[in-house]
Amino acid sequence: MTTKREAGAPGVVERVTTGVLYVLFGALLATIGTFAHRARFDVAGHAVWFGVVLALLCTVMLTVGVRMYLAERWSSYGFAIGLVLGVAWYSFLGAGHSVLVVADAVGYAWLIGSILIAVVVTFWPRLPARGASDGPSVADASAVHGAAGQGGHPASAGGAAGYPGIVPESPNGAPKESAS
Repeated sequence: MTTKREAGAPGVVERVTTGVLYVLFGALLATIGTFAHRARFDVAGHAVWFGVVLALLCTVMLTVGVRMYLAERWSSYGFAIGLVLGVAWYSFLGAGHSVLVVADAVGYAWLIGSILIAVVVTFWPRLPARGASDGPSVADASAVHGAAGQGGHPASAGGAAGYPGIVPESPNGAPKESAS
């Protein structure tokens, strides 16, 4: 038995294509972060490693951004996989036995930090959408503060109509027709 997909829902080809593109996007971040994490400058003979801080900050911002922007997690999984595999790839010995992620404090900070960020942000539980609340509606304001004309709340003078720009609701939830 087959079911029709909802109008506007992405198909299999779209999901796979999006996932592959986000794997490449994660690999791009891994490449840029790996080359940038060794950036430093010297102050009074002491090295200040600003590259690893900027690389990890970009990793946090992009990973959180991808996670918040996309409704489905598959793209976030793809982004995290691309990031983790990219950083791991650059950590292996290359041609001529050179590495891009050196086994020192800065290298380990980039290697472990980027992987932890990707995993934690990607697998963090889904948060409720902004603006979605189970609180009282505008129509419930008069019930909370008393009937019209009672109490000292500004809405009590005329219910929700006492506030500019708010259209009072009828009991069935539809906006009331204005008498004016």
